[in-house]
Amino acid sequence: MAEELWYYEKNGQQFGPVSQSELEALIERGEISREDLAWKPGEKDWSETGTFEMLVPSFKTPPKIKRTPPPPPPPPPVPTRTSEVTPPPAPPAAPPASSGPPPPPDAHHGQYPPRREKKPAWPSLLATLTRDPRTKLLAVIVVLLFVIVLLIWLLWPHDEPPETVATTNLHGTRVPVGYTGPVGQIKIDAYPHSELLSLTNSNGSVLAVPGSQTTPLVLLVPPDTYNIDLRGGSCDISVVAEQSRTCSKIVRAVDAATYYQEIGW
Repeated sequence: MAEELWYYEKNGQQFGPVSQSELEALIERGEISREDLAWKPGEKDWSETGTFEMLVPSFKTPPKIKRTPPPPPPPPPVPTRTSEVTPPPAPPAAPPASSGPPPPPDAHHGQYPPRREKKPAWPSLLATLTRDPRTKLLAVIVVLLFVIVLLIWLLWPHDEPPETVATTNLHGTRVPVGYTGPVGQIKIDAYPHSELLSLTNSNGSVLAVPGSQTTPLVLLVPPDTYNIDLRGGSCDISVVAEQSRTCSKIVRAVDAATYYQEIGW
């Protein structure tokens, strides 16, 4: 006759199935204690290993007997009149019936051990941390610092960095003509359109711009600070080698018909 199959739990992990003789050997070697849980087909739920009569002889130490204090003496009876009738005591309430579903079938004995869900450890850890008032104060300080840094970053003005362009990809009119050193790019645009009156560097020298002076213009100039004087506005721009800067101006508002008439359409 085949031995019954057992399942047991040790340190929160389930093991099995094992035969009863294997389980008894584990008990005799001290690998399973009386308080460890075990289950076999036919049982409703997990129980301590020391509660199974067929496994008790395998334990080397006798079970610990839990001594409970005797109940307190009943209170003295209250004197009543002879005409009063003492009602009989209410019967003890019946234990609630188990509402859990029976364990599903197993391939060996028609059942398998019910699953024991493990509770996550982080709620108890969080409760332990928040119990200390110093930990709460530190958490509040960290949150306030984070909010302050975020607000400073959002409200601080962010200058758009200039566009870096390789010298070989820069295009436009070289000013002054014939200059072969490092250059930066200036894009000059105006709405609806304008005319470049002068391009002056930091030394006060006015650079001659060949070709058309009507915007939009793209110029390649040596690294320096320039004043761009347009008809209807001006710009001050610092040019860095291999970088592109833009001068945009709205000189006056015109309608579409006037704009096309002025450009000769």
